[in-house]
Amino acid sequence: MLNRCYPHIAQNHPLTPTLPTRSMHTLLTPHPPTHSMHTLLTPHPPTPSMHILLKRYRKKPATIDGYIKIADTYICDTAESAAHALPPGTYSIVISQKGETNAGKLIIVSTSPSSHSSPILSHPLASSPILSRPLASSPILTSGNGVYTYRDSRILVGKYIAPGCLSHSGSIYKTLSDRIRRSIKRGHEVTLQIKEEYR
Repeated sequence: MLNRCYPHIAQNHPLTPTLPTRSMHTLLTPHPPTHSMHTLLTPHPPTPSMHILLKRYRKKPATIDGYIKIADTYICDTAESAAHALPPGTYSIVISQKGETNAGKLIIVSTSPSSHSSPILSHPLASSPILSRPLASSPILTSGNGVYTYRDSRILVGKYIAPGCLSHSGSIYKTLSDRIRRSIKRGHEVTLQIKEEYR
């Protein structure tokens, strides 16, 4: 009755029900999920990585000779001190920060349980490509003509000329180092696997 006689009053009357802005069908219809079940269950792609294989083939009382391969391609020869060489296993390679010990060096960090007894950093620090506090005794991948004067676990790279001695080490190290650094800066994980197959 109020609607017929006084439509202008009924429009603003407090007892006049206010229609919802959306229909009942719209309110009762469930909204589609923002992510499909396929999207939620699809695993994220693995982090790209560079895998470096160091194969040791000759061991003398004072030296160990080997070579490095990346993606089954020979890269260079290596020389290590037999008394201080790292045990076989898988390691991560990270870059030390400026102002720290061995600043800018390629530090070798333990990631395999079989390597935790070696005098190197433990696994938790290997999760970051930048090492915050490298130790003075941390093993490094570096250049050098021979291992006879070193008393640590460094790995020298170059071209083999004699047991424990290398040539063209500086240029070979720079090429390998630049490749590793580019991979790390792209967010890739760089791993070093050491195997022994002595002849």
